[in-house]
Amino acid sequence: MNKHDLRVIKTKKNIHNVLLDLLKKKSLSQISITELCNLAEISRGTFYFHYQEIGDILDEIFEKTMQDLELWYSDPFKNGFNINQKNLAPGMIKIFNHVKRNEAFYRIILSSDIFIKYYYLLYENIMKLHRDFGSGQFEQNKYTLSYSANGIIGLILEWHKEDFNSTEEEMNNRLYEILKFNDL
Repeated sequence: MNKHDLRVIKTKKNIHNVLLDLLKKKSLSQISITELCNLAEISRGTFYFHYQEIGDILDEIFEKTMQDLELWYSDPFKNGFNINQKNLAPGMIKIFNHVKRNEAFYRIILSSDIFIKYYYLLYENIMKLHRDFGSGQFEQNKYTLSYSANGIIGLILEWHKEDFNSTEEEMNNRLYEILKFNDL
């Protein structure tokens, strides 16, 4: 299988979209492969060619979304930005732009039915981003990294609880004010 084959890309995108639509209505455990295949208009053979079970699809969507998160998160650091600098501005913070762009995904993984597994995966990804792009401000201290990662997730959770009613800019400003207050 060539992952760059346009047919594979279109098939997987279709399967991803169908699963995300189904997850808006029911839990992962309530979705059958038959139902997913019927709605995606694919055969079971096609499904099993790409996946072993439905959870594999959500894992793949998660991985793709985390790659996108890394692009948004790392954007300010591309030009040598250091979070310790006093020139931090809300417009430099991009993480909430990513969340808003992937709002349907975050609505699903932050639901109580799916939450805990993906909470820990999201936590690990944000910790990794802090280590990789944090310019040493966390001094690789696992407790400081944990505090920071959970703070970001906490902001995303509150935004989710308010049904993503705030804009990305408002969320960026909230994080900016927290960072400024803590003098990071």
